[in-house]
Amino acid sequence: MSFSALFRREIVNWIGENERKINYISRLPGGFEIWFQCEMACFFNSNNVFFEREVNVYRKADLKADFLLHFDGESYVAELKCQSFYNRGAFYPSIIRDIEKFSQIKREYKDYRKLVFGLITDGYRGELLEYERGEKECELCSIDTRGALGYALISFSP
Repeated sequence: MSFSALFRREIVNWIGENERKINYISRLPGGFEIWFQCEMACFFNSNNVFFEREVNVYRKADLKADFLLHFDGESYVAELKCQSFYNRGAFYPSIIRDIEKFSQIKREYKDYRKLVFGLITDGYRGELLEYERGEKECELCSIDTRGALGYALISFSP
C-alpha cells in the first residue's frame, strides 16, 4: 500500500475518533498545528513510517519542513496545515504558499515526493479547485469532508 493510500484511510478514522477534540481545539486562540504534528508523529510511529520533524530542506535557512517521511522505499517532504477559527481566511492561501515553497527545496531533497496535508475544520467550498480539476499540476489531489471536518491532501512527484 502506498503512503498516500495508508494516510488517507487512517486519517479519516483519526478525524472520526478525534472529532470532539478537533472541534474544541480549533476554536482556541493560537491554533493547534503542533498538537496535530504530535498526533501524526504517533501515527507514523505506529505504522512503521520513519520520520524526522522540523527539517531544513529549503534553501532559505529559516524555512523548515514539518516532516521528512520514509515509508516502503519512498521519501517525502511533508507540510501540514490546520484550519482554525482564527485562521479561516488564511488557511487555503497558506496551503498554496507551502506548495510554492517546494520550488525552494535543496538539491539533495529534489527526488523526494512532496505533499501538503490540510486539516479542514470549517468546511470546503472549492478553494483548491485548480488542483482538483488538474488545472495545476499535481500527482494527487484528495479532498474529503464530512460536514465541517475533513482533509485536503495534495502530493507531487519528484
